[in-house]
Amino acid sequence: MMSNNLQPPETVIYPHPSVFPPAGYSYPKSSIYKLNETWDCHYTSGWFYTTQHKSMEHLNERDHLLCITTPPNTQPYDFQSGHCCVNPIPGMIQMTPGIPYAHCLDGDKTQMITVACLHTLASLSHYPDGQEIHDLATELLQLSWEGQVSQDGTELPSVYKIESLKQCSMNFHAKQFLNELWQSNMPMGVTLHGDV
Repeated sequence: MMSNNLQPPETVIYPHPSVFPPAGYSYPKSSIYKLNETWDCHYTSGWFYTTQHKSMEHLNERDHLLCITTPPNTQPYDFQSGHCCVNPIPGMIQMTPGIPYAHCLDGDKTQMITVACLHTLASLSHYPDGQEIHDLATELLQLSWEGQVSQDGTELPSVYKIESLKQCSMNFHAKQFLNELWQSNMPMGVTLHGDV
């Protein structure tokens, strides 16, 4: 099932400028990603961004990961017209919705690993089953935030109101922002943990 995505306008995606981390820590840093030069049937979008992954350079990565910390600007600063407002995250890229990102292992284009793909309802609309996905996402939105009345008349609570589930830890600003999202009935990914 192929999408009807057009070629993305950006042929190269550069990370936003980095900033200095606190002493003893490091921030994650994205590579530069390049768009494939011709349409490729191995990806349903036909397009993908790739960067080189050199195995020998990543042998000591575990030590680096132990001191990595979250960079600034990872929290939305506002919510306007149904959209989260976020500043660029230093050292990271802004992903193009609907286009996969892959690592080419040691320069071998036959050894590629897809590492991420961001989708929105708009990017999913490029696929033949885009309308079905939209309808199911709308139903999930309703179940998640509004609940449902079952056929026997029993009211089923919204997912976030189920008592045996609890939100994962987050800071005060994130909780405040999430409450605003719930009140405005907008979708947002939230991790919930059930009591086992």
